[in-house]
Amino acid sequence: MIIRRATDEDNEQLCAIMADAEMGETINIAFERSPDYFAGAAVQAENVAVYVLVLDDVIQGLFSVGKRKVFLNGEIKSIRYLCDLRLRRGIRGGMYLARMYKYTKNELVEAGEIMQTLILEDNKQATKILTSKRSYLPHYHESCRYVTHILRGNNRKVKRSSRVAVSADIPKMQAFYEAQAVNYQFAPVMRFSEIETSAHFRDLSLADFRMLEENGEIVAMAAVWNQGEFKRTRIVSYVRWLKRLRVLINPFLSIPLPREGELLGTHYLFCFYVQNNDPEIAKTMIDNALQSLPQGEVLLAGIDEIDPINQVLMQYKGRREYGKHYVVCYNEAVAVEGITKFEVARI
Repeated sequence: MIIRRATDEDNEQLCAIMADAEMGETINIAFERSPDYFAGAAVQAENVAVYVLVLDDVIQGLFSVGKRKVFLNGEIKSIRYLCDLRLRRGIRGGMYLARMYKYTKNELVEAGEIMQTLILEDNKQATKILTSKRSYLPHYHESCRYVTHILRGNNRKVKRSSRVAVSADIPKMQAFYEAQAVNYQFAPVMRFSEIETSAHFRDLSLADFRMLEENGEIVAMAAVWNQGEFKRTRIVSYVRWLKRLRVLINPFLSIPLPREGELLGTHYLFCFYVQNNDPEIAKTMIDNALQSLPQGEVLLAGIDEIDPINQVLMQYKGRREYGKHYVVCYNEAVAVEGITKFEVARI
């Protein structure tokens, strides 16, 4: 058994492992990455670092520990995002997991280095194992409860239309973003001038950004990012009781539960900031985003449960999924205070 850095030649096997590794108990889902695993990895991290576990020349597992720049305690830091931890069926025992984490500790991270990760609350087995404080595992310190809102698009008229961004807006978009993001923990560092050239912003353009302005100054900004060409979430199966009830309860749900095998939406609310967290302005931006969606599509908006804007999102009919965002460290995990800004589009 060896662990090595993944290469482009590994792509087909990586896509197969991602498609086959479902997670969750009530609703089993799989995060698919075909046809190009590395396209999604480049969106997750500016500096991609994907590793594979190989047995008898066959890849049996993978994990990603790439870095991206974020604001942490008001400063710019390059932080690893620990994600895509997957093992093939049949080798999901502790020995292989231990080897992957020991390799990360001994070969990849520096002493005292912190990472971030997100675990879905319904993925109870992963939560139980990874937060068990076993000797080979790092410390997991919960920083926030993370809510993903799944909202249906609509064609209703909005009280106030947002404006589509153009290249001449980049300087003031950059200034507005930095003034807002520095107040959050783990908010990604953005370089708006790179949006249409960097793989970190694949399939995102300036035209996907919309702004509200007052007296020529931006007061709110958000983008709707369609990632359907390189990242999909598939409903694999439901727990038995929910499988039986799905057809009966769907007529009463604002977002019906898809059939097994169907895909969830691929449009993400990204880079959503509102000056002074004004609830009316926030609602206007959300309404504009929902109106911009293609017919029948849904919008995924992720947010810290204690973020004031979450109270605005809770006013919309939809479905909510919950997870936990963790600070991870092989030394004693450092508590991070404040509101976490973790982009659902970069999970």
